[in-house]
Amino acid sequence: QTASQTSTSYGSMNITGSYSISFYFKATVGSKRNLIWYHGNNNGYNNQIELGSDNRLYFGAGTITSQTYSANAWYHITASFNSSNGLITAYVNGQPIGTRTAPTVGPDSSQCFGHGSVGLTGYIDQVRIFDRALDSGEVTQLYNE
Repeated sequence: QTASQTSTSYGSMNITGSYSISFYFKATVGSKRNLIWYHGNNNGYNNQIELGSDNRLYFGAGTITSQTYSANAWYHITASFNSSNGLITAYVNGQPIGTRTAPTVGPDSSQCFGHGSVGLTGYIDQVRIFDRALDSGEVTQLYNE
C-alpha cells in the first residue's frame, strides 16, 4: 500500500496490554518528516516512530539513534511494549535501537500508519501485530524470515 499524507487507522483493535508491531517501511522522499507509526490519543500521550527531516529515526519524543536512514531503502521496524514493566523497545533490522518508558495511552487510543497532516510518503509492507511483547530473539527471527 502506498500512503501519501494519509493515515490508516487501527483504533478498533483497542490494545490495552502488552503488544508488538512489526513491519517494513520505505520512505520515498528523504529530508521530510515521515510519521511512520503512531499509537496514542489526543491528550498528548503517544508512542510513535518517525523518520525525521534529518533522516534519523525518532522514537516518542526523542531521537533514538544518530544513524541516518536513506530514502528508497527498505527497513524492518518492530516496536515491542511490555505492560508489566511499562517499557517499549524499538528495533531496526532486528537490532534494538532504544528502550524507554512508554506513556499510558489507554483504551481510547488509536494506532495508525502516518498520522494527520504529517503522514508517511512511502510504503509499508508485511505488517504483523501481536498481543504480547516480543523478545529480541523473536524480533531477529521476524527480520530474518
